[in-house]
Amino acid sequence: MDTKNLRTGKMESMTPIGTYKGHQIITVILHANGDNKDNRFIQTQNLYKILKNDYHLQNIKLPNDVINTDIKNGTQDKITTYPEKLTIWSNKPLTTYTVSQNFNNKLTNNIQTLQAPVKQGQCIGSIRLTSSDLKTVSGEPLTYPLYSNENVQRGNLFDKLFR
Repeated sequence: MDTKNLRTGKMESMTPIGTYKGHQIITVILHANGDNKDNRFIQTQNLYKILKNDYHLQNIKLPNDVINTDIKNGTQDKITTYPEKLTIWSNKPLTTYTVSQNFNNKLTNNIQTLQAPVKQGQCIGSIRLTSSDLKTVSGEPLTYPLYSNENVQRGNLFDKLFR
């Protein structure tokens, strides 16, 4: 673990204080008082040890119907989205889970099917990862933004007839 930016005290903005396997790590240690003036550093090191020894990164590949989703009223029937995978920290392998997508209501006309036009890079909704083995502070599923990987213009009558 690289901790070259390790600092204590007040910070104007949240700056990552370390990286682990390419992920930026920010720790917040509260009330680490005591006789040892280095107690904040010791508690930060303890958190890093837990992260390194007990938790592991796991990649969750998203189902094909999430990364290649239907789109209506466009110049094409399907649109590719990203991310294609989710990365989570877990203290045990996540083997059973559910992935669902929810589209932005402004892009669906309230029918939960994506409607053209859509721009590349546009946030089109969210992905929810749910599992009984996955615990979050809020008790809610993990939620990630879902983006369009391409532009899809609104189609016309000829587009609909000749597909």
